[in-house]
Amino acid sequence: MNSERKEERWFIDQITKSQFFHNKLHEWKMLEIADELDGIKGELFDWNLDELNISRNAWDKIIHRGIKPIKIFSHPKVLISNPKLISYYRMLAMVSQKSMSARIACNRIRKR
Repeated sequence: MNSERKEERWFIDQITKSQFFHNKLHEWKMLEIADELDGIKGELFDWNLDELNISRNAWDKIIHRGIKPIKIFSHPKVLISNPKLISYYRMLAMVSQKSMSARIACNRIRKR
C-alpha cells in the first residue's frame, strides 16, 4: 500500500506541476512568441555552433526532427532585434527569473 500511495502522490505532484506550467505558458504568451519565431528566417543566420555554445548533438537532434533551430536556440541577431524574446529562451531552458537576474548581476560585477 505504501508504494501505491507514493506513486499516487507523485502522480498528483506531476499533474499540479503540469497545470502550473500550462497556466504560465498562456499567461506569459509563450505560444504567441513561438509563432512569432516562426516568422523569423533563422536559416539565413550564421549559426557558428562553437561560438553559440550549441553542441553538434543537440543541433542534429533538432534538425532531424524538423524543428526550426530558432525555436530552440537563441541567436544574438534575434535577441538584439527583440530583447523580450530573452524570456522565451529563459523559460525554455527552465531558468527562473531570480536565477537569471543573479547571473546577470554576477556577470556585470565580473566585467568591472
